[in-house]
Parts: sequence; C-alpha cells; structure tokens
Amino acid sequence: MKEIKVASGNPAFTTVDGVLFNKEMTRLESYPAGNGKDTYTVPDGITTIRYAAFNWCKDLVSVTFPASIADLGTTPFANWSKLEMITLKSTTPPALAISLGNGTLDGSTATETFAGTIYVPAGSSDAYRVASGWTLYADLFVEEAAQPFEPEIQETTDSTLAIAWEPVAGATGYILDVYGDEEKTDKMASYTFDAAGKPLKATGFSYTVEGLEAGTAYYIETIAIKQSGAETTVLARNTIQAKTTGTPTANETITADKPSIQAYNGQIIIRTVSETNIRIYDLSGHCVVTGKVNGYGAYDMSKGFYVVIAGSERSKIIVR
Repeated sequence: MKEIKVASGNPAFTTVDGVLFNKEMTRLESYPAGNGKDTYTVPDGITTIRYAAFNWCKDLVSVTFPASIADLGTTPFANWSKLEMITLKSTTPPALAISLGNGTLDGSTATETFAGTIYVPAGSSDAYRVASGWTLYADLFVEEAAQPFEPEIQETTDSTLAIAWEPVAGATGYILDVYGDEEKTDKMASYTFDAAGKPLKATGFSYTVEGLEAGTAYYIETIAIKQSGAETTVLARNTIQAKTTGTPTANETITADKPSIQAYNGQIIIRTVSETNIRIYDLSGHCVVTGKVNGYGAYDMSKGFYVVIAGSERSKIIVR
C-alpha cells in the first residue's frame, strides 16, 4: 500500500501525505509500507506511535520524531530492512515497550537488531541509555551539536545593559553572570532563570542588568543548563563584551537641596540637608539597610549592586 486515504467526514481518523493519524493528530496509526520514501519526519504534536506503525517499511532509511513524542509504543519498526538512522528531538526518552523491532535480512525470515545511529538532543544521551526499552541501544546514541548560543546587547545606558537571547532546545534553566574583567575572575553579579525565562518572555529572553558604572566594559557570560535531579549539564555557553555609555550619573552629587548618594572605598555614603529616611536593597530585592540620615551616613557594604532610596530619591549604586 502506497498511501492511505480517509473521507473528510471520518470521525476517528485523518491522513497527512498518505500517512494515517487519529482525528486529533496526536497519534500516528500507520505508515504505508509501500510509500517508497527513504526519509520521514513525524509531524509536531504527535505524542504516540501505534504498535508496529512502521511495519514492513523496507524503503525507510531515516525517521525523525518531534519533541512532542512521549510514547513509541511496542516495536514500532517491525520487519524493517534499510533503517539506519533514528532522530529523537525530545530530551526526555519516550516510552518504548520491548524494543524498536527487528529487521529482516534481504526479505528473508532472518532478523537483526537495529544497529544504526540514534540521534538525541545535546545533554540527553545519558538519560536515554538508562531508560526502559532503550538500554538495548546504549552504544548507538549520538548527541546532536548544541545550537549556537549568541546573546546580544540590545540597549546600553550609563548604568544598565539589556541582554537578549533565544531559548536553547532542552534547557531547563539559564544563568547570566556579569564580570568586571575579561578573565572572568571578578564576578560582579549572577542571575538565574527557569526554562521559560521567568519573569521574562518565553519566545526570546532578555534581561536588563542595572547599577553598572558609566563608560565601563563588562563581560557577560550566559549559560544554558539542563537540570536532572542533582546533575547539571551545560548545553551552551557564551561570553560577550559590553560597555555602558556616557559619564557617571547615578553616583554624582545631586543638587544641594536633595540627598547625595555615592559609593566610595567599599561604602555607600549618603549626605542630606535634613533628616531623611533611607533604605538600601540588594539585587535580590532584600532590604539590607534601613534607617535615617541627618547630614551624613556611611554604610560598609560587600561588593555588588544596590538600589538606594533616600527620601524621594532613588539611585542604582555599584560597590567595588
């Protein structure tokens, strides 16, 4: 059989390019053995493969399953003869009962175990090797190269850098580190995000690093990671250089009738012309100092970025 056709009003099944699916397009029911093509890509959204769906497909050399696949069923490739390559886009091994299925030798009744190449996403081969049904093929897994990870600087000001990047397939989280030197020994700050980039956009991630020093070069390292239990795998890593613009503004002395907020020699120094309520926050949002300043106040602080509120004035400060 070369193709399968279904009436448009059929309540249970549908076909795409001659391949039979359930009406909801979540399960591949049957691939016609006489199709004649040597490659096939299962459509996105398919989660399940029916038992022996690719039975007797002697022409297929390569089959690709989408990231949505969750269950390959039982022996999906029963009686194949030319199959050499299987590509799985899911970082989580789909369920596989018994095996992929045995192949025939030149149409005879003799059978052989699949011994081709199984491509899986970067960082996921270890999970496949120990997954039920897949251990038989432990030596066949090859990880696809990690996709390019090239964050970009979208915007710079005197004290901020806005960094944006695209999601990395399989990543369960991201890390953004800010360094003050090219050797990356002077870490200024570190941020972490979940797989959805929360509280960022899901289609493309971005983050504005605040409290930087004007006219200063920084080295921004972004890391895509996959977390599995206590094990963390780095899927991609990139470092870019970025320089803030202009001259210092946040650390300048403000006009005489307003509070002056400065960072100097490991301290945050606040000068006021009258008694003023002050609060100092670290970048995690915790208030680390609260009180009043009447004239002059100096606070020893560890190296990092801070937001200082003095009366109605708000400044971003870096302490070196």
